Amino acid sequence: MEQKVSILGFLKIGKEEHIDLLQKHGVIYCNTVDFFRRLEEKEKGRKDTREGATSSLKAHNLTLFFDNERKREIPIKITRARLHTHDPQELKTHLYCLYVVREEHVTGRPFIDARNVEFGDKAILITDTQQFLDRFKNATADFVQYSNDFVRYYNEEEDHQALTIYNKPDFFQYQSEFRFHIKNKSDHPIQFKIGSIEDISIKLNAEILPKLFIDDQVHNGLQETL
Repeated sequence: MEQKVSILGFLKIGKEEHIDLLQKHGVIYCNTVDFFRRLEEKEKGRKDTREGATSSLKAHNLTLFFDNERKREIPIKITRARLHTHDPQELKTHLYCLYVVREEHVTGRPFIDARNVEFGDKAILITDTQQFLDRFKNATADFVQYSNDFVRYYNEEEDHQALTIYNKPDFFQYQSEFRFHIKNKSDHPIQFKIGSIEDISIKLNAEILPKLFIDDQVHNGLQETL
């Protein structure tokens, strides 16, 4: 039986201009899976060469060959590595990602890792998650296929042969990610509107996020430690 998880809120962190477009007009901007694989190294929090991988396997003591009739050996030996497989069609699908606030964060202590602040100087806290999910779903009715779910993090030291778009290496666990997956195959980003969400959101300075906590006694919302 699948365990139900209570969602207390969503956070989107970014540049102020993008946060304002989201809050005031409901602008949703989605990049392709392949985009996140090919980001520059300096964007370590967003770049993931394993994004969209269908498997992650140990690949030790390999010998490389030229792909021709003679299968001539290349004088390179790989003693330790990992092999990741991808579905080329899946790489053209699109993602929209949020930080999800969950019941497990109700500890009375700060819970947002400071590394998340690297995504931008502003944030929006979405307080009515069901309303947001409903508006998002309605706006994607014309797309080929749409889904959403929590990201599940896996141990990269182990082999995995049935990974999905909702799996990421445990290095990224601090991002507490909830993602939307849109199968609108294209090499380009897509953009659409879900309508203003000013009625269900609060704009914050991103710098305060590592100070936020949920009071485990009154359980009545996010507060900032002073």
